[in-house]
Amino acid sequence: MIAFCPSYERAISGGLIAMVQVDGRYADKTFKDTNNTGYLAADSYWLWNAQASIAAADGRWEVAFWGKNLDDEQYLVQAANNGIGMGWRMYNMPRTYGATLSYRLGD
Repeated sequence: MIAFCPSYERAISGGLIAMVQVDGRYADKTFKDTNNTGYLAADSYWLWNAQASIAAADGRWEVAFWGKNLDDEQYLVQAANNGIGMGWRMYNMPRTYGATLSYRLGD
């Protein structure tokens, strides 16, 4: 697996901090059972996420907008064989977007 997470942060006017972050991960082909069953193998994939935020310089609050699985990549997370040549597969979440508002109470 290869993973990286570069980010850029910069102070902007009015006591605010802006931040942009991108993270990526590469996973090679893996088998999901101990017998290395072909139809239970997960292909290799890249996964990309990103976030942009604005926060108070004192860390009191932050507003962030984010996206996960930006390429809408589908990959096998878990699988099993029931012993008679059949099994089941569970896949990852699709592309998602959202926003997060954080506020810290007290000091």
